[in-house]
Amino acid sequence: MSKPKIAYTCTDCGAQSPKWSGQCGDCGAWNSLTEVVMTAKSDRRPQFKGYAGAEMTQEVQELSAISATDTMRISTQIQ
Repeated sequence: MSKPKIAYTCTDCGAQSPKWSGQCGDCGAWNSLTEVVMTAKSDRRPQFKGYAGAEMTQEVQELSAISATDTMRISTQIQ
């Protein structure tokens, strides 16, 4: 079993911080951070899925099946 994660939530604005401090970093309220135990999610998805973490939305196509289109280019005047 892993160690429970603790976060500190501001009671005024709801901002979260990983460490306690006397003043909220977002709204500037003093002594408004309260300790909250973060619960582990049971429906965790795998961290890496597909190529480079991206979901596959299209099927692989043959290169000969793809038609080339001309695109108008914009000159930037950079040598």
